[in-house]
Amino acid sequence: MRKIIENLVYIVLSSLAFYIAKCFLGDKTNDISVVSYFIMIVFATFVVLILYDFMIMFVSRILKNMLYDRTVKKIENIEITRVLRCIKINYLVSFIKYYVRLYWVRIGFGEKKEIYSYIWFSNFKYKIEILMKWIFSPPVLISAAYVFVLKNNIKTYDFSFLLKLTEISIVDLKIKNMWEFIERVPVIISMLPLLLIFYRVGNRNRIKSIVSKKKNENKKIVIYKIFELSSYFEEGIYKISKNMETLLRKQNFIAGKRLENEIENYCEISGRNNFVSMDFCHAFDEIEMADEIEKIVKELFCRDNIKYFEEFSFYSYRFRVLYSTLSFDYAYDFKNNNKHGTSLYLLLNPSKYIQDILQISKDSNKRKASDDYEKLLFEKKSSFSKDIYDALELLFYIGLFVAEFNCFIKNGSTEALIREIAEKSK
Repeated sequence: MRKIIENLVYIVLSSLAFYIAKCFLGDKTNDISVVSYFIMIVFATFVVLILYDFMIMFVSRILKNMLYDRTVKKIENIEITRVLRCIKINYLVSFIKYYVRLYWVRIGFGEKKEIYSYIWFSNFKYKIEILMKWIFSPPVLISAAYVFVLKNNIKTYDFSFLLKLTEISIVDLKIKNMWEFIERVPVIISMLPLLLIFYRVGNRNRIKSIVSKKKNENKKIVIYKIFELSSYFEEGIYKISKNMETLLRKQNFIAGKRLENEIENYCEISGRNNFVSMDFCHAFDEIEMADEIEKIVKELFCRDNIKYFEEFSFYSYRFRVLYSTLSFDYAYDFKNNNKHGTSLYLLLNPSKYIQDILQISKDSNKRKASDDYEKLLFEKKSSFSKDIYDALELLFYIGLFVAEFNCFIKNGSTEALIREIAEKSK
């Protein structure tokens, strides 16, 4: 579906570029050479594509930021229904952006790796591939077809030159006598490199078959791990949702306890709430499969599996959005040895998450504060409302993933494959 929409958008934008170029040139189109006209059309198309991609990125970014700020405020006010509605709308914005964007413009962030870039991207083969992709890209091909039809009468072209290709015949190698054999020695010698090429290709294919077997096994392992992940999520999603609802309702208590740990003159502040002591171990339901889920996610993002996990995610946007969220969640926090900072950790271990942030507040330097208790409480709630938002968004994507995967495995071949892998893994 996405490919169809992408091609339709290409056609529409290319048509717009043709119209703009024609309006700009006016009656001068007949006086311009074919090559010049083609270059102008391609340039106009590229400009339109870039502007279109920037517009989609800009609008979606504004909408997502507005929804994010709105959702965080709803979290602070404990408006659970509206929080979930905003997260759903945010997902719909991402869904539409995924289907209507052409990804003609790519903006990368992060640390510049000059050595890696030089080794990987500076080779001649890579540059040729980029050039060929650019030459045979839809905008260029559509522009070429448009200029060819517009500037020329196709009926006047003589394609008889193609017939000359059929006149090429293989050299006759029939040996009638010794002299003819001697005469054909150079031809036979010239065929030796071909034999060597066939030999190398044969060896290469044998090596490829060995490697492909290993790759197929890895693919099967990844599919089964995704199946296990979906099963564990489906089993624990009710408890996870219940725990997040409890966490939302206990925000004031958590913020108040943090203020008590951080403020030296806490007892002197007027308007403070005296919260009853709370046992976090019993406030939330234990997620029995938490360790298994974290283990599977870690295995899916290891070097041997991440390629196939990403490949699998392209089957559906609901798979894709969970993969992207987990990859950002996992890659950043685990890279910095900050496991407790991940949204997945918050979903699976809410009591430990609260204990961690309270412990951090205890270890912090004490400070004195004014009498504006409500302002202090609001600031402290805001500091972890963003974490709650990220966790709720991930939970929403988990729900979509589980529902989509259950539909996915109803396919007979997929279900049979998973059962085969499950039997082998026992």
